[in-house]
Amino acid sequence: MHWIYICCLLLAAHLFGSANREERRVRFEQRSRYFEEVSPSLLDHLEGFFLFGNVGGAGLSAFDTQFSYENRGLVVSDAQFTPRSSFHPFWNVGIGWFFYGYASLDASYQSIELPFSFYAHPIRSASLELTFPQQGYGNVQSQLITLNGKLLLPKILGMQQSYIAPFIGAGLGYVHQRLSPLSFYGNTPEIAQDQTERRTQGSFAYKILAGWYFFLQEQILMNVEWNYLHMGSVDTTKNFSRTVGQNPAEELSFLEVPRVKVRAHAGSLGFTWII
Repeated sequence: MHWIYICCLLLAAHLFGSANREERRVRFEQRSRYFEEVSPSLLDHLEGFFLFGNVGGAGLSAFDTQFSYENRGLVVSDAQFTPRSSFHPFWNVGIGWFFYGYASLDASYQSIELPFSFYAHPIRSASLELTFPQQGYGNVQSQLITLNGKLLLPKILGMQQSYIAPFIGAGLGYVHQRLSPLSFYGNTPEIAQDQTERRTQGSFAYKILAGWYFFLQEQILMNVEWNYLHMGSVDTTKNFSRTVGQNPAEELSFLEVPRVKVRAHAGSLGFTWII
């Protein structure tokens, strides 16, 4: 008789356990759906308007050029321009739009100052060792406006949950540049200084960029970015002035106007606010 009671208890326990398991499964599914509804992927918050600002450092890339001028006969020299400092401070601000965590489009304004120095190798003549000024310095100030597109890699690669979003992109725009007077210093006993005039020039420009977004909050990001900037070139003026000691300046002319090519690398750190 007892075995009948035992079988009934086991059957009741089985039925009760099955009901509990089904109830727990339903509750788990409900909680999962609720969690997904109230806690979507952080990447899903990358949607809509955003503002950003960056600060960082930029350096002019090294390049070679040639120029020559008339000084009681033909003088030709090769000059190699090199960065005077590795990086110089700059800032960048803009506004844009995120497309569902996959990409972004923004317009930015960048102000960069790029100092440089150079060394010129004088050449020898059969009858005269030419005393061409051997070293000098200058500065380019660039105001750059670009339209930039970025691809955010996590969602493109199928990742739905990530606190870091690396990106790559490119930009196209216009740059206005001001070239400070180039100053050349001689190697003669009487110190000679040649100086060009200030020059401004505009041209099309483009940039290649890469970096990372780090989520600080759902709508506040920290961004680290690297740029390669191709900003055209600036021609100096054809005429320049020379002073030797206290003597009054005399006017000389380049046979070919020197051209300063503006290529720079820039690294920056900033913040993005999704409106």
